[in-house]
Amino acid sequence: MTDNSPNKSIGYITQSFPGLTTTFIYREVFALRNSGFDVTTFSIRNPDVTGLSEESRGLMDSTHYALPLQPARFLWAHIKATITSPIK
Repeated sequence: MTDNSPNKSIGYITQSFPGLTTTFIYREVFALRNSGFDVTTFSIRNPDVTGLSEESRGLMDSTHYALPLQPARFLWAHIKATITSPIK
């Protein structure tokens, strides 16, 4: 039997996550995850951890951060893209 249920994946992209001003977002992330959604969080920058609640600090481990750049990872992504899609 095939699963015809819709894809339950959601991504959130923010400037800095989690943070004091993103309380509503991380509470929504928790609620969606508890409802069975696969929620991935992305953030441009690491948050300022001073003042973060214990509830939100756990989200840092599962959030993907763009900055600061990790040189080896950045270089590998470009090499991989060049090899797999040289015309692009």
